[in-house]
Amino acid sequence: MTDSASEDIAMAADQMMGEATETSEAGVVCLPEELGIAQVEACYTQLVEALSSASEVKIDASALKQVDTAGVQLLYAFVQEAGKKGTAVSWAAKSEELESVSVQLGVAEGMDF
Repeated sequence: MTDSASEDIAMAADQMMGEATETSEAGVVCLPEELGIAQVEACYTQLVEALSSASEVKIDASALKQVDTAGVQLLYAFVQEAGKKGTAVSWAAKSEELESVSVQLGVAEGMDF
């Protein structure tokens, strides 16, 4: 995925609406059970807050059961942007669904699972 595509994804994610994603502690983002186009905006907000307040961001995807292309694109763009800013991203817990969809979309390697 090109830098331009990542920027486009981040801009699109900023415009989308959705349900809240929890930040349970500084730098830890807990993904909701469903991360689709309807949830991307709220998730984006939480990811940006975590990125601005921590030197490392941990993503907990243990509750994630359903993810669509928009959700994967948001997470991919976030991981890439965090890397550019020197912020480490790690996965506190993974989701088989997220890994599977990431592989199908060809972005799994860039997700730093």
